[in-house]
Amino acid sequence: SPPPPSPSPPPPLPSPPPPSPPPLPPLSPPPLLPPHINLHVGGDPNTKPDFNVTVLHGVPSTFTFSGSHPLDPTDEARFVQASDGSCVNAPSGPGGALGASRQVVMTLIQGEYELCLAEAPFASGNAVPIAPDYDLHPHVKVLVLSEPPSAPPLPCWHGTGYPLCYCVNFRNGLTEDDVCKFACARPEVLGLTEPTLTCVPPTRPYIPFLDSGCPADHVPCIAQYIAPTFPPCKCDRWENVNHLGGSATACVRAEQEWENVCRRPNYVIDKRIGGAENYGCPEDMGPCIA
Repeated sequence: SPPPPSPSPPPPLPSPPPPSPPPLPPLSPPPLLPPHINLHVGGDPNTKPDFNVTVLHGVPSTFTFSGSHPLDPTDEARFVQASDGSCVNAPSGPGGALGASRQVVMTLIQGEYELCLAEAPFASGNAVPIAPDYDLHPHVKVLVLSEPPSAPPLPCWHGTGYPLCYCVNFRNGLTEDDVCKFACARPEVLGLTEPTLTCVPPTRPYIPFLDSGCPADHVPCIAQYIAPTFPPCKCDRWENVNHLGGSATACVRAEQEWENVCRRPNYVIDKRIGGAENYGCPEDMGPCIA
């Protein structure tokens, strides 16, 4: 008889599992945030302190410092233009010592500023910090914006259909503030000047189609006023005051070719009557900007 069949070989053993990957290293902790320095502008309690604040160009503002960063009254806080990127200009920048109130008062021009802080005692050993004593805190910013321009005045409308009159002189109680009001106008010669338009208020009530309310030698109109631009004084000598500055209006008389004599106007408070009294100057003088 034939021999019995050979037994089948055993199935192959399964492959061993791959080795486990090594454990991942522990995650690095997130970087620590810098200590908070917050600014509060002005005295409005409803405004929350922040590290980015906005103020208006040319307006004095009080900045109060707060937050978790320890601050000393003798610390110096100054602001530099963000484009500087360092505190090299900090000693001459706006700001100063914080004082007990942790405040500085600054009037900034338009731009973006970053904080430079010199913490006492200063590393240089000086009583007043120098540039290397300051640390830049670029996350503490002040943005200075210009105030939006005023809306243009609305066009005059009086309901009479009368034309606009560009008054140079105002009399009888009408002033430069009465723009767009009903007026009566006529040309006048003041001194040795050419005729200029003088405006006065109406003397009678306006009655449509019957009475304009103006004197017979005046024309009814709607008052307008454009302030004149005076030349610089170029004074050689002052008569009744040492000097007027700050773009004040003064009076100048050319006595001789080599000497301009200046003086204060006859009235200190502007009457707002245009050139009706030669802008406060004597008849032999003219207005100028000191």
